[in-house]
Amino acid sequence: MVILNFLYILFCLPVITAGAATSALYYATVRMADGTFNQPLKDFWNGFKDNFRAVTPIWAVALIYGVFLGYLILMNRLGAWGGEPVTWIYIVLGAIAALLILFCDWVFALQMRFENPRRVLLKNAVLFTVRYLPSLLILEAVCITFQLLILSDMPYWIVLLLCGFSLPAYLKGRYFSRNFNKLISVLAPDSLPPKIEEEDEE
Repeated sequence: MVILNFLYILFCLPVITAGAATSALYYATVRMADGTFNQPLKDFWNGFKDNFRAVTPIWAVALIYGVFLGYLILMNRLGAWGGEPVTWIYIVLGAIAALLILFCDWVFALQMRFENPRRVLLKNAVLFTVRYLPSLLILEAVCITFQLLILSDMPYWIVLLLCGFSLPAYLKGRYFSRNFNKLISVLAPDSLPPKIEEEDEE
């Protein structure tokens, strides 16, 4: 978990690679949940290079939207539209930001688990976001709260460096693994071939 956390932070430093790094982290943690985990560096790197080209353009667009939402929130806080900050604007923008985070979570998870054209990937991400909105929203809130509590006090920042990203990703990896296994058990194997295959027993 510590190695995965370090790798994730390292690969997120260029910012534009953060989407592929998130898919790689989910790839490794889902393998943990499935019992097919090999080595942290090998699994993370495989997940990164396999998903970089498909995920990066989507992440770039999401990043632009995220920066724009942050700009609107800042402008509202500064009273750019006259008067005091408007509460309902915070609520609307916060809800949009939450949906964007959940959508990206499904994009990264689906991409690392299934082979699909980008159009199908985006459609499935929307469907999964709507279908599993309450449960993943609760899980995401728990993970973000955990990270904010760590950031609230500087002495605890070391926890963020050790497992602040890999631990929440592991919890979400177990969540994704359970739902993906349900999906695979219902659909024909040829319709959505999984990327993760169990290692051959020696």
